[in-house]
Amino acid sequence: MTKKIFLWLVFSIITISSFALDQEQLIEQYGDRQVLEISVNGLKRTTEKTLMYWLEIAPGSLVSEYDVTNINKRIEDKKIFALEKTIEFFPADKNAIMIITVAEKFSLFAVPFFNSIDGDNMYGGAALDSNFWGYGSTLLAVGAFSKKDITTFVLLKQDEMFHNEYAGQIMVNYRTSEIEMTDIYENPAYYESKHKTITLAGMIGKKFLDKKLTLGPDLEWQKITKDKDEPGNLEFNANFLFPGLRINYDNTDQNFLFRDGFKAESLTSRVFSLENNYDDFFRSATKLSYSRTYNSKINFALKSSFGLFDRPAVSEEGLSTFHGSKSLPNNCVYADDWINGAIILEHTLISKHKLNPTLSYYYEGGYYNNDGLNEKYHGVGSELKVYFDKIAIPAIGIGVAYNFSNENTIMTFSFGMGGE
Repeated sequence: MTKKIFLWLVFSIITISSFALDQEQLIEQYGDRQVLEISVNGLKRTTEKTLMYWLEIAPGSLVSEYDVTNINKRIEDKKIFALEKTIEFFPADKNAIMIITVAEKFSLFAVPFFNSIDGDNMYGGAALDSNFWGYGSTLLAVGAFSKKDITTFVLLKQDEMFHNEYAGQIMVNYRTSEIEMTDIYENPAYYESKHKTITLAGMIGKKFLDKKLTLGPDLEWQKITKDKDEPGNLEFNANFLFPGLRINYDNTDQNFLFRDGFKAESLTSRVFSLENNYDDFFRSATKLSYSRTYNSKINFALKSSFGLFDRPAVSEEGLSTFHGSKSLPNNCVYADDWINGAIILEHTLISKHKLNPTLSYYYEGGYYNNDGLNEKYHGVGSELKVYFDKIAIPAIGIGVAYNFSNENTIMTFSFGMGGE
């Protein structure tokens, strides 16, 4: 009996594979039928129920009523699946069966990484699960150290919550850092201190505009402890609460290695000092990007970042790559207000293989202000990135940037979670 059941299953799979048709073929040959069942092949960690939840489809509609292009796009945009076939249909009695075949990417991996910016080396490791618990959540844990800094970081992010109408994330960060503020000409530091910082943050957002826009409250708590006060420095330890509003707009699509379209991220907060050492202050930062890919090999992008701050020095952050500047001294140039922009051209050297190297070229320029210090800068650069097969981020990056303002050259190298 068991053998007959096994042979029947094998025969059924062969039959479905042999006679499955695409949407137009089935309607042309058999008419527009009702889909009685949706079958998914290729799932490993993700449950079929979860995938149906993401795709927002269910049996019961006519074959013509399923937007196959949009379903494929939703699968691809999850980044944890690779399409093996287009969606197919199989005639069964007077109804039809929809067959979705996917390949689940390897979504859980731990890697060591190394990052060097102009000789400032950082070593560490990271664990990334882009399909945490099989529900499509992203869990990222990072630990890293350099001669001056130690950073530990845990982020849990969920893009689909409460019937795909909400997104949320929580983050915990602990770091120690030696602050040396300077200008783009790398003159002697005008402010130095050593900090220990603990940050807890959370956000939940409601989705609008066909789920492209996410809008919601953001709450962050930050405690900064100064291990060392410089002579004449009268500032004290800090304890801040950052209630704010986060806006994310993402109208991009995955195009092999690149994402095409427009994307904007903005966070604005009114920051309250929980101690009497500082006045309340304001912060706002925004990132914008637009990119377009041609023939899946050449990507043209425009990126910009700008911010407004009036926070005290103890709470400031360096511009550097975090805010989109690649030709500035690493984490030494701090700003209350800034604006920068870049034009980027990236193309694949070898594509659709196990390793996918790309080469990018960029021109950037910007302006910043910090406590009356106003500087303009502009520079050019190039980066070699290597994307590993099945991994959606560049795992190796080598770069060089030249800043025309201070005539300095900055070398960068990243391995592991780097390259961007």
